[in-house]
Amino acid sequence: MPPVHQNYVNLVYAILFGLVISVSWLIWQGPDLLLRMALASVMFLLARDVLAGAAIFRGPRKIGNPKRWVYAYYHALYFAVFMMLFNWRGTDELPQLLIGTAIGSVIFAGMMGFAVKAKDHAYTHHFETEMPGKLRQIVFFGWPLLAMASFFGLIRYQITNPVVFFAGIIFLGFLFPLYQRKTMGGFVWTNFPRIVGYGLLAAVLAISVLASVLEQEPVAVPEPDPTAAQPIYQELSP
Repeated sequence: MPPVHQNYVNLVYAILFGLVISVSWLIWQGPDLLLRMALASVMFLLARDVLAGAAIFRGPRKIGNPKRWVYAYYHALYFAVFMMLFNWRGTDELPQLLIGTAIGSVIFAGMMGFAVKAKDHAYTHHFETEMPGKLRQIVFFGWPLLAMASFFGLIRYQITNPVVFFAGIIFLGFLFPLYQRKTMGGFVWTNFPRIVGYGLLAAVLAISVLASVLEQEPVAVPEPDPTAAQPIYQELSP
Protein backbone atom coordinates (compact mmCIF):
# COMPACT_ATOMS: atom_id res chain seq x y z
CA MET A 1 0.00 0.00 0.00
CA PRO A 2 1.54 3.35 -1.03
CA PRO A 3 2.01 5.93 1.74
CA VAL A 4 -0.64 8.62 2.15
CA HIS A 5 0.51 11.95 0.73
CA GLN A 6 1.45 14.59 3.30
CA ASN A 7 -1.13 17.02 1.89
CA TYR A 8 -3.97 14.68 2.81
CA VAL A 9 -2.50 14.07 6.25
CA ASN A 10 -2.31 17.80 6.96
CA LEU A 11 -5.89 18.36 5.86
CA VAL A 12 -7.02 15.65 8.28
CA TYR A 13 -4.97 17.23 11.09
CA ALA A 14 -6.56 20.60 10.32
CA ILE A 15 -10.03 19.10 10.68
CA LEU A 16 -9.01 17.51 13.99
CA PHE A 17 -7.80 20.88 15.29
CA GLY A 18 -11.24 22.30 14.59
CA LEU A 19 -12.89 19.38 16.38
CA VAL A 20 -10.74 19.99 19.45
CA ILE A 21 -12.12 23.53 19.62
CA SER A 22 -15.64 22.08 19.58
CA VAL A 23 -14.97 20.57 23.01
CA SER A 24 -14.94 24.10 24.43
CA TRP A 25 -18.72 24.28 23.94
CA LEU A 26 -19.15 21.72 26.72
CA ILE A 27 -17.03 23.89 29.05
CA TRP A 28 -17.62 27.55 28.20
CA GLN A 29 -20.45 27.62 25.63
CA GLY A 30 -18.70 30.53 23.95
CA PRO A 31 -20.09 32.31 20.88
CA ASP A 32 -19.19 31.74 17.20
CA LEU A 33 -18.22 28.10 17.79
CA LEU A 34 -18.26 26.97 14.15
CA LEU A 35 -16.25 29.98 13.02
CA ARG A 36 -13.71 29.43 15.78
CA MET A 37 -13.40 25.79 14.72
CA ALA A 38 -12.72 26.91 11.15
CA LEU A 39 -10.14 29.45 12.35
CA ALA A 40 -8.29 26.73 14.27
CA SER A 41 -8.09 24.70 11.07
CA VAL A 42 -6.85 27.77 9.19
CA MET A 43 -4.15 28.38 11.77
CA PHE A 44 -2.84 24.83 11.44
CA LEU A 45 -2.71 25.05 7.64
CA LEU A 46 -0.96 28.45 7.59
CA ALA A 47 1.40 27.85 10.51
CA ARG A 48 2.82 24.49 9.46
CA ASP A 49 5.37 25.87 6.95
CA VAL A 50 6.27 28.80 9.20
CA LEU A 51 6.95 26.53 12.18
CA ALA A 52 8.87 24.11 9.96
CA GLY A 53 11.12 26.88 8.64
CA ALA A 54 11.81 28.18 12.15
CA ALA A 55 12.61 24.64 13.30
CA ILE A 56 15.02 23.97 10.42
CA PHE A 57 16.82 27.30 10.94
CA ARG A 58 16.82 27.36 14.77
CA GLY A 59 20.44 26.39 15.39
CA PRO A 60 21.94 25.45 18.79
CA ARG A 61 19.90 25.57 22.00
CA LYS A 62 21.45 28.69 23.55
CA ILE A 63 19.89 31.76 25.17
CA GLY A 64 22.12 34.01 23.06
CA ASN A 65 20.95 32.46 19.78
CA PRO A 66 18.40 34.82 18.14
CA LYS A 67 17.16 32.03 15.85
CA ARG A 68 16.00 30.13 18.92
CA TRP A 69 14.06 33.17 20.12
CA VAL A 70 12.17 33.38 16.83
CA TYR A 71 11.53 29.64 17.04
CA ALA A 72 10.16 30.08 20.58
CA TYR A 73 8.07 33.09 19.49
CA TYR A 74 6.19 31.10 16.85
CA HIS A 75 5.43 28.38 19.37
CA ALA A 76 4.15 31.02 21.79
CA LEU A 77 1.95 32.54 19.10
CA TYR A 78 0.58 29.16 18.05
CA PHE A 79 -0.22 28.24 21.64
CA ALA A 80 -1.75 31.65 22.41
CA VAL A 81 -4.11 31.74 19.43
CA PHE A 82 -5.23 28.16 19.99
CA MET A 83 -5.96 28.75 23.69
CA MET A 84 -7.82 31.98 22.94
CA LEU A 85 -9.94 30.22 20.32
CA PHE A 86 -10.67 27.45 22.82
CA ASN A 87 -11.46 29.69 25.80
CA TRP A 88 -13.22 32.55 24.00
CA ARG A 89 -16.37 33.69 25.84
CA GLY A 90 -16.77 37.19 24.42
CA THR A 91 -14.97 40.51 24.20
CA ASP A 92 -15.92 41.48 27.75
CA GLU A 93 -13.56 38.84 29.13
CA LEU A 94 -10.70 39.58 26.73
CA PRO A 95 -8.39 41.24 29.34
CA GLN A 96 -8.55 38.23 31.68
CA LEU A 97 -8.10 35.85 28.75
CA LEU A 98 -5.04 37.74 27.50
CA ILE A 99 -3.34 37.63 30.90
CA GLY A 100 -3.77 33.89 31.33
CA THR A 101 -2.86 33.17 27.72
CA ALA A 102 0.29 35.31 27.90
CA ILE A 103 1.54 33.45 30.98
CA GLY A 104 0.87 30.06 29.42
CA SER A 105 2.47 31.08 26.13
CA VAL A 106 5.70 32.21 27.79
CA ILE A 107 5.97 28.92 29.67
CA PHE A 108 5.20 26.87 26.57
CA ALA A 109 7.64 28.84 24.39
CA GLY A 110 10.41 28.48 26.97
CA MET A 111 9.92 24.74 27.12
CA MET A 112 9.79 24.27 23.34
CA GLY A 113 12.54 26.77 22.54
CA PHE A 114 15.10 26.10 25.23
CA ALA A 115 14.13 23.31 27.65
CA VAL A 116 13.21 20.50 25.26
CA LYS A 117 15.94 19.11 23.02
CA ALA A 118 13.95 18.89 19.79
CA LYS A 119 14.82 16.51 16.98
CA ASP A 120 15.47 17.56 13.39
CA HIS A 121 12.30 18.41 11.51
CA ALA A 122 10.82 15.29 9.93
CA TYR A 123 10.01 16.99 6.62
CA THR A 124 13.20 19.00 6.08
CA HIS A 125 13.68 17.26 2.74
CA HIS A 126 10.48 18.90 1.44
CA PHE A 127 11.97 22.43 1.67
CA GLU A 128 14.60 24.40 -0.18
CA THR A 129 16.98 24.72 2.77
CA GLU A 130 19.84 26.72 1.31
CA MET A 131 21.03 29.54 3.55
CA PRO A 132 18.46 32.37 3.13
CA GLY A 133 19.64 35.64 1.64
CA LYS A 134 20.30 38.72 3.79
CA LEU A 135 16.96 40.34 3.00
CA ARG A 136 15.04 37.18 3.83
CA GLN A 137 16.91 36.83 7.12
CA ILE A 138 16.14 40.45 8.01
CA VAL A 139 12.45 39.82 7.40
CA PHE A 140 12.65 36.56 9.38
CA PHE A 141 14.02 38.31 12.46
CA GLY A 142 12.00 41.50 12.05
CA TRP A 143 8.62 39.98 11.25
CA PRO A 144 7.79 38.94 14.85
CA LEU A 145 8.30 42.54 15.98
CA LEU A 146 6.06 43.91 13.22
CA ALA A 147 3.45 41.26 13.90
CA MET A 148 3.38 41.96 17.66
CA ALA A 149 2.99 45.68 17.01
CA SER A 150 0.01 44.84 14.79
CA PHE A 151 -1.43 42.56 17.49
CA PHE A 152 -1.34 45.36 20.06
CA GLY A 153 -3.14 47.57 17.57
CA LEU A 154 -5.86 44.94 17.12
CA ILE A 155 -6.21 44.54 20.90
CA ARG A 156 -6.49 48.27 21.55
CA TYR A 157 -8.99 48.70 18.73
CA GLN A 158 -12.65 48.42 19.70
CA ILE A 159 -13.39 44.81 18.74
CA THR A 160 -16.86 44.59 17.24
CA ASN A 161 -16.24 41.33 15.38
CA PRO A 162 -14.01 38.81 17.18
CA VAL A 163 -13.71 36.67 14.04
CA VAL A 164 -11.96 39.55 12.26
CA PHE A 165 -9.72 39.92 15.32
CA PHE A 166 -8.61 36.27 15.25
CA ALA A 167 -8.31 36.23 11.46
CA GLY A 168 -6.02 39.25 11.57
CA ILE A 169 -3.72 37.67 14.15
CA ILE A 170 -3.51 34.37 12.25
CA PHE A 171 -2.95 36.02 8.87
CA LEU A 172 -0.28 38.46 10.07
CA GLY A 173 1.38 36.05 12.49
CA PHE A 174 1.93 33.20 10.03
CA LEU A 175 2.33 35.12 6.80
CA PHE A 176 6.09 34.63 6.34
CA PRO A 177 7.57 31.12 5.95
CA LEU A 178 11.36 31.24 5.84
CA TYR A 179 11.78 28.40 3.32
CA GLN A 180 9.85 27.57 0.20
CA ARG A 181 8.69 24.03 -0.49
CA LYS A 182 10.33 22.01 -3.24
CA THR A 183 8.04 21.94 -6.26
CA MET A 184 6.37 18.55 -6.46
CA GLY A 185 3.47 18.18 -8.87
CA GLY A 186 3.13 21.88 -9.66
CA PHE A 187 2.86 25.02 -7.55
CA VAL A 188 -0.76 24.45 -6.47
CA TRP A 189 -0.23 20.87 -5.30
CA THR A 190 3.06 21.76 -3.61
CA ASN A 191 1.40 24.50 -1.56
CA PHE A 192 -2.07 22.94 -1.45
CA PRO A 193 -2.63 22.98 2.34
CA ARG A 194 -1.56 26.62 2.60
CA ILE A 195 -3.78 27.59 -0.35
CA VAL A 196 -6.71 25.79 1.29
CA GLY A 197 -5.97 27.73 4.47
CA TYR A 198 -6.15 31.09 2.72
CA GLY A 199 -9.35 30.06 0.94
CA LEU A 200 -10.97 28.94 4.18
CA LEU A 201 -9.86 32.15 5.90
CA ALA A 202 -11.48 34.25 3.16
CA ALA A 203 -14.69 32.20 3.46
CA VAL A 204 -14.78 32.60 7.26
CA LEU A 205 -14.33 36.36 6.98
CA ALA A 206 -17.02 36.66 4.30
CA ILE A 207 -19.51 34.63 6.36
CA SER A 208 -18.76 36.61 9.52
CA VAL A 209 -19.08 40.02 7.86
CA LEU A 210 -22.27 39.00 6.06
CA ALA A 211 -23.79 37.68 9.30
CA SER A 212 -22.96 40.98 11.04
CA VAL A 213 -24.74 42.93 8.32
CA LEU A 214 -27.83 40.70 8.43
CA GLU A 215 -28.08 40.84 12.21
CA GLN A 216 -28.89 44.55 12.32
CA GLU A 217 -31.68 44.97 14.82
CA PRO A 218 -34.74 46.99 13.80
CA VAL A 219 -35.20 50.32 15.52
CA ALA A 220 -37.84 49.99 18.21
CA VAL A 221 -40.54 52.71 18.23
CA PRO A 222 -41.39 53.61 21.85
CA GLU A 223 -44.98 53.15 22.88
CA PRO A 224 -46.78 56.14 24.40
CA ASP A 225 -46.83 56.13 28.17
CA PRO A 226 -50.46 56.01 29.35
CA THR A 227 -49.48 57.53 32.70
CA ALA A 228 -47.95 60.61 31.12
CA ALA A 229 -49.87 63.89 31.47
CA GLN A 230 -52.12 64.55 28.50
CA PRO A 231 -52.63 68.05 27.12
CA ILE A 232 -55.83 69.75 28.25
CA TYR A 233 -57.82 71.48 25.54
CA GLN A 234 -60.42 74.07 26.42
CA GLU A 235 -63.17 74.75 24.00
CA LEU A 236 -63.59 78.49 23.53
CA SER A 237 -67.09 79.63 22.65
CA PRO A 238 -67.72 83.02 21.13
